[in-house]
Amino acid sequence: MDRKNNGISGLSIAGLIISILPVLVFLCFRLIYVLCEGYIVSIYYLLVLSLFLPFIALALSIAGVIIAKRKGKTGLVPGVAGIIISAVEILIITCLGIILFNIFRDYSFVPPETIPMHSSVETSASGTTTALEVFTITLNDDCSITRDEHDGYRALTWHIEQDGEQLLRRWAEDELTLDPYYVRKVGKPGKKRVYLVAGFDGGYVRVSNIIESDFISQDSETHST
Repeated sequence: MDRKNNGISGLSIAGLIISILPVLVFLCFRLIYVLCEGYIVSIYYLLVLSLFLPFIALALSIAGVIIAKRKGKTGLVPGVAGIIISAVEILIITCLGIILFNIFRDYSFVPPETIPMHSSVETSASGTTTALEVFTITLNDDCSITRDEHDGYRALTWHIEQDGEQLLRRWAEDELTLDPYYVRKVGKPGKKRVYLVAGFDGGYVRVSNIIESDFISQDSETHST
C-alpha cells in the first residue's frame, strides 16, 4: 500500500512540475538581466531557440561592449535583431516584430549632456532610452515642427526638454504638426530639444531624430540629430 501511495505521490509531484513548467519557462524567457562590466543588458525574447541567448551575450560581453541593433519596422512587421561588438555583428535572430533587446549603459552620463553610444542606443539626462528613429521630424520656417506618418505606435507624444529637464509632453498621435506656441511657452529662452516618444514593449522609447533650436527664427542656429 505504501508503495502504491508513494507511486501516486511521485506522479502528483511530476504532474505539478509539468504543469508549472510553462510558467517558469515564460518568466525566464520574458526578462533576464545580465550585469557585466557596468552594462545592464535587458533581453526580451519569445522563441525557445533563444533560451541560451543570455549566456551567449554574457560570454560575448567579456570581449567588449554589447550593443543591440534592430532592423525592420516595429509593430507586426517581422524584423531581425543583432548583437554587435566593436561594429561586428556577432549574432542575428528573427524577432517577429518585437524588440528583443533593450541594451543601454546604466546612467553613465554627465547631465545635461546627451552621450550617443550607437545609432540605436543613447543615454540622456532625462533618463535612459533606447532610440528607434522611425519618424523624421522637420523644423519649418515658422518654427513649427512636422512629422511623417507611421501606423502602429502607441502613446505617441511630443517631448520638449531644456538643459536635461523635461518641460512638456504633448499627445502626438493625431497631430502631424507641433505649433511653436507649445515650445515657446515652457522653460526659459534658449535652446530646447524636441523629439517623439512612443510606448513600446512595456516602456517608452525615442522614435525620431532630435530638433534642437531656440524656436525664434530660422536665422538662429538649429541642430538636428
